[in-house]
Amino acid sequence: YDLIIATSMVDLATLKGLFPHWSTICSIVYFHENQFAYPVSKQQHASIDPQMVNLYSAMTADKLLFNSAWNRDSFLLGVKQLLQRLPDKTPQQLLAALEKKSAVLAVPIGDDCQPCRKNKSEILTIVWAARWEYDKGPGHLLLALKCLEEHGVEYRLNIVGQQFRDVPAAFSEIKVLFSHRIDTFGYQTSRAAYIEVLQRSDIFISTAIHEFQGLSAMEAVACGCIPVVPKRLSYPEIFGDDACYFSANDNKPSIKEANALVKKLVDYAQCLPVNISNEKPVISDSWKESITGYRDHIETPCVIIT
Repeated sequence: YDLIIATSMVDLATLKGLFPHWSTICSIVYFHENQFAYPVSKQQHASIDPQMVNLYSAMTADKLLFNSAWNRDSFLLGVKQLLQRLPDKTPQQLLAALEKKSAVLAVPIGDDCQPCRKNKSEILTIVWAARWEYDKGPGHLLLALKCLEEHGVEYRLNIVGQQFRDVPAAFSEIKVLFSHRIDTFGYQTSRAAYIEVLQRSDIFISTAIHEFQGLSAMEAVACGCIPVVPKRLSYPEIFGDDACYFSANDNKPSIKEANALVKKLVDYAQCLPVNISNEKPVISDSWKESITGYRDHIETPCVIIT
């Protein structure tokens, strides 16, 4: 082989140890997430092992690619904090070496993400699109919707996303309490149906407490939605502060945070702009616009780009 490309879930150090003839092959580890900034759920046991796998893989690879600067920075900070907890004689200059071979390369959005104004409703339409799991903040969403309802704003609601075995109870409550608002609720079985939901929505909201890039938000914006996202994680980097609302940063539903989100929605309900003026552009567009960056990293895997 000429090149090994592994995700951060792969134990690259062990892989090269099991197959010694691969040890000299150039390798890239792509971090779509990192275990140092991954929230622990009630079902999980806090363990250092996943972090060590990330660290060993990063040490083994010739280049580290991250889907956002926030992902990279939280990884490097996590490594620094971990090294401070380990016994003496940890490798000197390890953190500097990891930083030098790290770069940001976002996941591109699909070419099918295009605005379609003819699908828009005259009533303000809000979309929330994410996995139906705890780390996407379903409790935050429920609280915000309750606050929004108190303002008497006329709006429609689309809540979509993939569901798994344990669906947070907040979604059942949302379905009952806001049935009079809901147009679409649940997983969309086709990509075309999902894109159509985004295209007929005006505003994309996020309540996530865990998001390393925010691909669904980027897709929604490309489909014509205005982003309203918390001021945390990768969102300020991608959309700028204008799109962000106050973030409590404690991973628990907060009335102050909910009210900050609702204030933006109420303002947009009164006067919805054609687009939002972001301080920073979206960091990734279509694959056609991203291919050069991917090609440069893949064709020069052992050259550290600074």
